Amino acid sequence: MGERQAVADSAGRTAAPVHLRHHARDRVRPRQENRPGLDNVDQPPPRVRIANQGDPRGPFPGNRCRRESGAGRGLRRLKQWTSTTGLAILEGPVTMYRVSVARVGRGPLNPRERPADPGDDRKDWSRFDTPGLTIYGASRRDTAFTESLAFKAPSARNYASLVEIAQDQGISLDQLLDELRSAGIPVDGMGPDWRLTREIFTLQFPDRLWVDLTHPDTVQAIKGSGIAAADRLTVSDLTGDERAVTTLVAQWIRAQQLEGGQLPAGIRYPSKFGFSEGDYCWAAFIPAPNTGCTVCSGEGFAANDPDLRVAVRRTGVNVT
Repeated sequence: MGERQAVADSAGRTAAPVHLRHHARDRVRPRQENRPGLDNVDQPPPRVRIANQGDPRGPFPGNRCRRESGAGRGLRRLKQWTSTTGLAILEGPVTMYRVSVARVGRGPLNPRERPADPGDDRKDWSRFDTPGLTIYGASRRDTAFTESLAFKAPSARNYASLVEIAQDQGISLDQLLDELRSAGIPVDGMGPDWRLTREIFTLQFPDRLWVDLTHPDTVQAIKGSGIAAADRLTVSDLTGDERAVTTLVAQWIRAQQLEGGQLPAGIRYPSKFGFSEGDYCWAAFIPAPNTGCTVCSGEGFAANDPDLRVAVRRTGVNVT
């Protein structure tokens, strides 16, 4: 058994990996009850760009700048009904947060375009990508950060080991991750380059119609369409990692004609890391790069951003 492999103790519990337990045992710095934390790190001033005023990422029609703070302000219950297609519909407007690269040619409304005839090779697609352009966001700021770090999240076993060490030392998980990385011990994480090349954007979409993916009526309509290649089509299939199911379902939803001849603006679905009322994720179908929303404002974020630290604790992915 390798030195970095988790082992089981005499009670049958999974113990922390050896290299992490050695670090916890040999920590030189004594525990302090009120030692300064990350909140004392100087934050860079926020960068806010208004795309109609010289933004290199391209024009966003009708933009105006709006800055919001906190995990999610202005959350409201959307009007909902079942359409003639059988899909459960939500009526906008919808406001979401999105973490995105911010450079020339790539921005929050300029994702990678998926081919119109992709065949069966969709393993590298994101969960609800369709032919054309699809972007992702969340109702709350902390959930947007969580989703952006999800692809680097450690296994549940390794996450449990990290939590155990943090509890033994009387510190938070994000503090432990910082200490391990500072000590040169490899942990899953993102370096400063990841953070400094990205901004968190506030996007507002106008009065369009969205599909509630996990509503019972939607599940029934998708099952009746025969589009999904799943033995028993359930919410776990619709929100899972099998791209042959999730991308085909999203493609079918995008093509449905709703009341008034409208096509769906996108899909609402829950985060895999848990969700509460008003805290959802969104996959938005946009017709062309840099179009679709009426508000698009972005700002940089520091490593000690409170909502980012929530995401670090949820995922176990460190950000410096």
